[in-house]
Amino acid sequence: MNYYTCLLILVPVLFSCENVIEDLSNEEQGADQAVNMSGADGSQGDMNLGDPPDSDLRSDQMTTDLVDTDGDGIGDETDFDDDNDGVDDEDDAFPLDVAEQVDTDGDGIGNNADLDDDDDGTNDEDDAFPLDASEQADTDGDGIGNNADLDDDNDGANDEDDAFPLAPDEQLDTDGDGLGNNADFDDDNDGFTDEDDAFPLDVAEQVDTDGDGIGNNADLDDDNDGWSDEIELEYNSNSELETDHPTDQDEDLICSFLDNCPDDHNSDQLDSDGDGEGDLCDCGDGDVNGDEECDDGNTETEVCAYGESECVVCSAECVSIQGTLTGFCGDGMPNGGEECDDGNTETEVCAYGESECVVCSAECVNAVGELAGICGDGVTNGPEDCDGESWCSSTCEGDPPPCASTQGGCPDLDWVQIEGGPFSMGSTSGDSDELPIHTVTVPSFEMMRSEVTIGMYRACVVAGACSALDMEDFCNWSSSAGLKEGHPANCMSWYQLNEFAEWVGARLPTEAEWEFAARGGDRDVTYPWGDDQPTCTLASHRTCEEGTSVVCTHPTGHSLDGLCDMAGGVWEWVQDEWHDSYNGAPVDGSGWCEASGCPSDQSNSTRRVLRGGYWITNAGALRVAYRGYGSPTFQSYYRGGRLSRDLH
Repeated sequence: MNYYTCLLILVPVLFSCENVIEDLSNEEQGADQAVNMSGADGSQGDMNLGDPPDSDLRSDQMTTDLVDTDGDGIGDETDFDDDNDGVDDEDDAFPLDVAEQVDTDGDGIGNNADLDDDDDGTNDEDDAFPLDASEQADTDGDGIGNNADLDDDNDGANDEDDAFPLAPDEQLDTDGDGLGNNADFDDDNDGFTDEDDAFPLDVAEQVDTDGDGIGNNADLDDDNDGWSDEIELEYNSNSELETDHPTDQDEDLICSFLDNCPDDHNSDQLDSDGDGEGDLCDCGDGDVNGDEECDDGNTETEVCAYGESECVVCSAECVSIQGTLTGFCGDGMPNGGEECDDGNTETEVCAYGESECVVCSAECVNAVGELAGICGDGVTNGPEDCDGESWCSSTCEGDPPPCASTQGGCPDLDWVQIEGGPFSMGSTSGDSDELPIHTVTVPSFEMMRSEVTIGMYRACVVAGACSALDMEDFCNWSSSAGLKEGHPANCMSWYQLNEFAEWVGARLPTEAEWEFAARGGDRDVTYPWGDDQPTCTLASHRTCEEGTSVVCTHPTGHSLDGLCDMAGGVWEWVQDEWHDSYNGAPVDGSGWCEASGCPSDQSNSTRRVLRGGYWITNAGALRVAYRGYGSPTFQSYYRGGRLSRDLH
């Protein structure tokens, strides 16, 4: 190339570049001038220096093909790869930028500079397909994006069937708990771990007892023993059955526990009365069949009839057994219409001492009992020593006295029981021999209601046990029974009264007993009847008829206990020897004698005590505290007495 040629090429290029620079400078200056030339209100001035002259525009267009971006000597106008990046300009999104060729997402930023070439929201460094907006991931690395890949994790399960399409080690989540079956210990979430669950993927089944591949819930015969589960469950719910599994004892193809006659072959299962037992073995149908020992037409266990002491009955199971006794007279339990049952078949009697009673008869009927006896009924029975005899005590005790063995027996003596107790003995209203007043406690005893009568004493004389009484004036005794048999026996010595007492099994009262009985206990009275002055209706004394009267004919003058003539009649001998005061007197109610054994030791005492006054004394001598005395041997018309005896 010659010099001119080169010049022709370079001059236009240089000229063109100079024009471009000049144009840019002119534009900046024109813009400044345009602003400066504007009016104050922003209106355009008369000149617009920013517009290039027409001659410059035409020059630029004429020099375009003079640009050679890649400097390869070929102008861009004719160069097919202006930036010489190996990509034709027509395929190059950036033909003048050698660093960029592609703009995949058309956002004006070349892919080399663009962090998200396909504008899919995933940075190119995280995008398996940075130029494909429809793909980002390729889980299995097979070159097919997950959106297009039918098996993203390449585990052999299509994504639509894979509960975990991006996890090659999981495909299933049976219970939908978000935990794959391979990692889940209870795949079907039925409460059984997979290793214990025969059906780990079936929530309705866990167990397969017989291993037939059918779970127990669906299997009609879980243990494959030929008996359906329904029958076995019903069987096992019956706690009374003895075997573990159903049986067919009578081999009639009916399970024994469902068989209405399990011991008898009865495939027809007839049950006419609908009671659950087959006709062949129906206990209670009145026919003895099967294993029945008896059949009385019912299914109740009978009992023995009333009155039977034993019996055999048919039980509710049609077995002969000993019947329960319903009772009989004498079994000790009132039943069967009995009014009573005292355990025997004898008619009882009243207990001794009962005056009446109701007993259970031999026929178990209440009846008035026969009296077994009481003391005083005149019949010696029970524990009695005697009863009704004149010598017998009020308690029906004691040995018979000598008079009981005589031909005429003992005289009829009327005894009164005197309840003992303390009392004040003596008085301040009489002589000094009634002092000092002292307390004496007298035991209970019995005393004759009346004084000894002529008739009573005559029996002793007839029996040869007593001596006859004196028959002087005013004496009531006679050689034979006369008009005064009921009068008190007078003209009697102390010794004669003791003879009579021994014969009838009695004794003379002590002085304390006599005063206690006359007072009526601890009463502070003057006379046996009280404090009223004596009258002839109260007692036989000085102002009344001469001589004695029949005993007990002055009832208003009786003592509180009903003793007769304790004042008047005749003086009454007592055991005690005379003492002119009570100093040293006994306080226990016993007799007061110097020698021991008073009064059985009949000493030579010249004086014995007399009490009660007699038919000729004045009122003072009738007082209960008044004391007299006399020789025990002296028989006088005014001396007699009554007897006492101890209680057994």
